Amino acid sequence: VTQAGVYLIQRVRDECEKRGWKVIYIDTDSVFVIGPTEAEFREFAEVWCNKELFPKLVAKHGCVENDISLAYEKQFARVVFTGKKRYAGKFVHYKGKRAEKNSKPEIKGLEFKRGDTSKLARNLQEKVIVSCITDECDDALTIETMVSAMKNYVLNHVISLDECSLSKSLSKDID
Repeated sequence: VTQAGVYLIQRVRDECEKRGWKVIYIDTDSVFVIGPTEAEFREFAEVWCNKELFPKLVAKHGCVENDISLAYEKQFARVVFTGKKRYAGKFVHYKGKRAEKNSKPEIKGLEFKRGDTSKLARNLQEKVIVSCITDECDDALTIETMVSAMKNYVLNHVISLDECSLSKSLSKDID
């Protein structure tokens, strides 16, 4: 079942590229694309993929029914990826609702939303990522300045144990 989804999303990627759109990220259940307008991509996903592409592809492989569909749900003004399934983005819209200036960004898998890295690393990542997805940062020099300031702090100041420690707990009996 999972591989069927992978196969279909790869065909979606191929169809996007045929249209001259740039696919910047793809995984088993999503594709991030630069190029189409909101209306073009909505038509592509909700009409062409679901009513033409997917039925044709699954029929080609002997399936009599297709229960998989592609939904167009969001658009980002800016998005920053740090790795697979790890990104932050500032919305233009999400599920038909327009974003407002103070709308929260979407953040997936980043350390600053988890507790398994040091406070210093989380704080730096949050500062850099948030500045990148807002209008605060328009060039690499701004990011370089933030990282250099943190490097200077780490190398030239006394760092508290709270800033650099990691604590882990056991989920099972030590035996």
